[in-house]
Amino acid sequence: MGYHGNNGFILLFGPLCFIYSGIITLSDSPNLKAPAIGQVGEDFGETNVTILALLVSVFVLAFAIGPLVAAPASEILGRSIVLHVSMAIFFIFNIACAVAQNAAQLAVFRFLSGLGGASPLAIGAGVIADIWEAQERGKAIAVFSMGPPLAPCIAPIIAGFIALRTTWRWVMWVLVFATGFTFVFGLLFLNETFAPIILKRKAQRLRKETGNNELMTLFEATEQGESIWHKVGRNLVRPAKLLFGNAIVFVLSLYMALTYGT
Repeated sequence: MGYHGNNGFILLFGPLCFIYSGIITLSDSPNLKAPAIGQVGEDFGETNVTILALLVSVFVLAFAIGPLVAAPASEILGRSIVLHVSMAIFFIFNIACAVAQNAAQLAVFRFLSGLGGASPLAIGAGVIADIWEAQERGKAIAVFSMGPPLAPCIAPIIAGFIALRTTWRWVMWVLVFATGFTFVFGLLFLNETFAPIILKRKAQRLRKETGNNELMTLFEATEQGESIWHKVGRNLVRPAKLLFGNAIVFVLSLYMALTYGT
């Protein structure tokens, strides 16, 4: 799409800050919990090591499922609405985690918070692709890619410090505050970046102002007569086609699965 000059900086500032702070917060989440898991076991009277490990890893499991829906949805509804809804779900279920009364509740709430919070990781590269041309986005992707490896290095230090002086619930409350800040920031500053959605809204406004229903974007013209379910199906199938039809995507996905799984 390409944004340039002062105007461009203002337009891309919100999306980029939102995506990056979201990635830092989300990448922190599973690692924040790990140092405090002993306290969780004591609080709930849970001694089963497998269940305690599940309370940490179930969040990462949701990371594998969430993008399969979030990424295609962002190409039908737009980036901003999917990011807003996802971060709202992430925020709400982090609060639920902080007030959970047993291990089962915590496991379910952690999974749902991870499911809602998978969007910045899934859509972040797409937002960058919306903003920069292919030949310009190398540096942006490099900075974007620093988030996931950087956050897990910082999170255990923060969580260990908090758990040492208070309780595991305050570890979750710190995450709630960070998520809340990111969510509110997004509501205020996050702009739509996906070109088909921006042009569609402009075309809708022009049709309303001029009364000319023949005005439409190229994207609308190519999808004319296509049912919403066909669009949903096409976009949901696309990730599977990329995964199994592109060797680079498959190898990188396999590497990430082994990294997260071990």
